[in-house]
Amino acid sequence: MSQSLNNQNYSDDDYQLRLDASIFFHERKGFDRSFTAMREKYISLSHIGGNITINQPNVEEYEELSRYFSKMYNKNGTIQFSLKAFEEVLQQTKFQRISLKELLEVYFNEKIETKEMKSKRLVMQKEQFFQRYLEKYQEEYASLWIQGVRDGEISGSNQLNRLLAQEAMEQAVIWMDFTLKMIESLLRQLSRQSYKRLPFFAQEVTQDPHGLDRNEINYNAFLMTMQWLITQEAVGTLVENQLNETTLESTNELLNQFYLYKDDIANFVSVYGFEGFLEDGKQCEWLVQAAEAISALNVPLREVNRLEKIHSYKNQPVVLIENSGVYSQLLSSFSHGISFICVHGQPNLATLKFIDLVNKNQDTPLYYAGDFDPEGLLIAQNLVKRYPRLQTIWQKYSFWYQKESTSQLNMPRINKLKNINHPQLIEASKLLQKNRVPFYQEQFMSAFEELVKDKIIKKQSILE
Repeated sequence: MSQSLNNQNYSDDDYQLRLDASIFFHERKGFDRSFTAMREKYISLSHIGGNITINQPNVEEYEELSRYFSKMYNKNGTIQFSLKAFEEVLQQTKFQRISLKELLEVYFNEKIETKEMKSKRLVMQKEQFFQRYLEKYQEEYASLWIQGVRDGEISGSNQLNRLLAQEAMEQAVIWMDFTLKMIESLLRQLSRQSYKRLPFFAQEVTQDPHGLDRNEINYNAFLMTMQWLITQEAVGTLVENQLNETTLESTNELLNQFYLYKDDIANFVSVYGFEGFLEDGKQCEWLVQAAEAISALNVPLREVNRLEKIHSYKNQPVVLIENSGVYSQLLSSFSHGISFICVHGQPNLATLKFIDLVNKNQDTPLYYAGDFDPEGLLIAQNLVKRYPRLQTIWQKYSFWYQKESTSQLNMPRINKLKNINHPQLIEASKLLQKNRVPFYQEQFMSAFEELVKDKIIKKQSILE
């Protein structure tokens, strides 16, 4: 920050002396580079000191500096001098009452701020900025947020601190006002305990239904605010590592914690053999009718959100299947005695919410079958971490694995296996890393169907 000087800072004589000094050195162009370099050196060191170097001096610079220092410099070399030396010579001229610092300020017609001075001013300015917000916002979460951002303890708060460091105060105010409004809106949405589509929530907060889309400037602040509220136990806790994940479904479930969703029609779960109850306590007729008719259903999130309780038809065991082809084949093979959920690869929000409700019935055995490849094992690990009682087929059935295949895993896919650490899956992961050949569900269908007949339908553990 620089401030222009004027004669109100000095007596008339002093002001005239400084004006004369400024005119004197400005008229001699050979001093231009020297004064610029001395100014930068003073700003950097916060005091008069250090040396400057004039490379490839022109004729004017050579003559003026030689005359000023009463020293003949080499016309073909560099000119070096210290700021202290320049000030000592200045004290021997008619401008002796002026310090070099004062001379630099009148030369550039500004109050020069050093790095040290700027640093102290920014610290004070930042503290005043946050203090104003703390005085304005007394609500618990808003106050905690302001303090956390001030202390750099909140992920993403670096953006605001950069704006303050750059003195972009208008942008800093916009950022802070938006996040505080977001906290208020999310808490209000949470208190409603009724679902709202994200575009309508975005319209409420940003006056733009697309204002919270993934590619919009406010998206990261929106995500960060939700994550922070969860760490403050404003809402229920999420599954392990949820807050650090950035996948689409992790984000969708984060939204779900605040009764928000992007799409409740195209987001659906594929199920077979279930019954349940709605929020009003009435039996869900369409679930029961589908089960009795031996029909598979694609249930949109909109309908899953209406369900209060779900259990398998006639308390059958439940098997989660990774892909739809195998799911359809199993429906043809087992029309009675077992219930299925297809997760379609990485499970979406509708699928996770449906399984959450099924999982509440601890008497219902849960099993999972997926491809024997890095992606399949990672899906299995995410599910078994979320549902600890889930039994995956790969803990005891790695001997199904056949290495005869034309497919070979490349290194990027092999490296994914380094993230497998669940006890049910470590053995399978090591086997896959060793042989580097994937094994897909279609290849072991007959063996899996035998497992279903021999143990799963009988509700026996496959881990023994």
